[in-house]
Amino acid sequence: SKIIQGDYVSGATGRDELWSIGIEVGKESPFFGNGFRNTSELFRKATFGTRFNKAGRAHNIYIELFGDFGIFGLINYFLILIVFIFSYVPLFKFFKTSHIMTNHLFYSLIIYSLFISLNIIGIFGWGGIYNKEFWIYLAVSMTFLRISEYQILKTKQIIKNEQ
Repeated sequence: SKIIQGDYVSGATGRDELWSIGIEVGKESPFFGNGFRNTSELFRKATFGTRFNKAGRAHNIYIELFGDFGIFGLINYFLILIVFIFSYVPLFKFFKTSHIMTNHLFYSLIIYSLFISLNIIGIFGWGGIYNKEFWIYLAVSMTFLRISEYQILKTKQIIKNEQ
């Protein structure tokens, strides 16, 4: 649903406005950011007196990362995601060629899918690195990944010995 405000039409949630404010706050220190959690305070000041009076977040993890850590921090976050995504490629290849699904591989793929989903949801507000759940989720996911890699090596060794 849309509402009319002044001379323009905006989405009822106003996320587009929050994102614009967040980008402007990030532009204050675009390369290295304003510092961890400092963007929240700058964001509150920027929204004071608006309909978002003292809002503390842009409701977009990527804009918040840009504000706190700048372009370099945002690039590093994306590098972590890319490494995470590509670390699962061997599991997908193993399953595709062997059609062997272990419990750990199954759980790893579920956790992987959920982690990617949460990062997509981050566009609309999930707190990402600011939530302890993010780090717990990443640690559990990487643990299942390592267990699955070990099982794959073990399975390949068994198959090789049987030949």
